[in-house]
Amino acid sequence: MGAVETVGVSILGNAAFVGYAVFEGVGLLPFTIKLSHPIPVGQTVTVDFRTGNFVGPGQALDPLDYLGVTKTVTFTGGGPLTQEVFVSIVNDVVVESTEFFSARYRMP
Repeated sequence: MGAVETVGVSILGNAAFVGYAVFEGVGLLPFTIKLSHPIPVGQTVTVDFRTGNFVGPGQALDPLDYLGVTKTVTFTGGGPLTQEVFVSIVNDVVVESTEFFSARYRMP
């Protein structure tokens, strides 16, 4: 058996909560995932991204207020350290107060 190489990479930012304020007409809301340092050539790192309905007052609902996303982003050695995931914000005709949804990312 060959040696196993461990790649230590962390995600920059707070993986538990990301806060943005946007108007409904914005269309797509970008979330940038950035790794802390380069990955060795020949290695890959995956990051899971998921949106969810916020629980509490001001709850935005998928798919009435935004279109939920569940995506695995793959970074490859020698490639860029940042990638974007986009969440569609629904532009409806209902006048509403501020609403919230959650966005989480983690390295499996």
